[in-house]
Amino acid sequence: MATYQKRINKNGEISYRIRAVNGKNKSGNSKQESITWKPTNDMTPKQIEKELQKVMIKFEEDLKNGTNIDNNIVFKDYAKTWLENRKHKIAPSTFRDYSNTINKFNTEFGYLKIKDITSYAISKYFNSLRQMGINKNTGGRLSEKTISNMYMVLKDIFDCAVDDDLIRKNPLKEKSFVPPKVIKKEISFLEEEDIKKLLDILDNEEIKWKTLITLLLYSGLRRGEALALEWSDIDFNTGTIKINKIIQYIEEIGIIEKLPKTKTSIRTINVPKECLNTLMEYKYWQDDEKSKLKDLWNNTIILKSADNKEFTKKNNKIFTQWNGNPMFPDSINNYIKKLCIKHKLKKFTPHSLRHTYTSILLRAGLPVNLVSKMLGHNNSTTTLNIYAHIFKDDKSLASNTISSEINKILK
Repeated sequence: MATYQKRINKNGEISYRIRAVNGKNKSGNSKQESITWKPTNDMTPKQIEKELQKVMIKFEEDLKNGTNIDNNIVFKDYAKTWLENRKHKIAPSTFRDYSNTINKFNTEFGYLKIKDITSYAISKYFNSLRQMGINKNTGGRLSEKTISNMYMVLKDIFDCAVDDDLIRKNPLKEKSFVPPKVIKKEISFLEEEDIKKLLDILDNEEIKWKTLITLLLYSGLRRGEALALEWSDIDFNTGTIKINKIIQYIEEIGIIEKLPKTKTSIRTINVPKECLNTLMEYKYWQDDEKSKLKDLWNNTIILKSADNKEFTKKNNKIFTQWNGNPMFPDSINNYIKKLCIKHKLKKFTPHSLRHTYTSILLRAGLPVNLVSKMLGHNNSTTTLNIYAHIFKDDKSLASNTISSEINKILK
């Protein structure tokens, strides 16, 4: 049986808090739910009492039928709160992506109440994303990966709405809803002929680009890790490089420098002498450029932190713009794109060089756990999942190896 409690706020406004039992919670205790009802100012006490009884009866019926009538929260307001609660727990780039995704949802569901959004409506919306012309950048459709990422955000929002007792069940978990499936693209990496051709071409490119591309190939660094490097991170005597920060560009913030995403990404790696020689050659060139530019070279640089706070530091960056300012990450992609077109190279990206580095090491027989540490992966399983194709291709190598080794024993 529902009960109520009369309330009067500081302004003299009257409201009624209505409570009713709705099953049991996880601990086995009775679970109470409540709503607030406010009478209009022109209602008499008798009218209030009569309407209050109607609201109480309706509340109990809605609870019995699995509908909470106190859920008048619209999607855009709840999603905004959901996002703000995660702001300090996620990377700025992730926050930006989530924000953009929610803005897309708001155009479709923004002013709908959370309880009124059905699995059918969501399915219809996701299907519309697969139509040509929906992608304003390309004029095509959204990729299944993008749709899948959007699905994961929406699923978490509705999961939280269930936890907050705004809805009984996540509509994305209805049997009628078919989650998007991402077909994993084959990893892009350079073969031996591609590598040889690329290195030959780089000999005639600007020293900065030659050094940067060579470093990515010989180290497997992510582009943000490479751009964050400072000369103090390199030990030319031991041939090691410390990776302890990354550079990112967030449109709403600018260039930020922050710690890597995971603890395992903070690491020290070894690079071969070919790479070190190129870095040293580049350092001599950069020092000469600094002396020529004089006051035009920025000896201090201004960056943003992950929480959007500005800070100044001494400029010791390895890879910079002409005046010493930090490079934009996309500038590497743009350079590689032009290089591929100019020299008719196989298309690749900075991350393709990371894949190439890994493929070479694994095919050479290096232990997976060692390669995993060099890459900064959380564990070897991550490496195995990403590069499973290499082991699949080398099944014949395993049989040939065991045959060869046993034959040695027999001799």
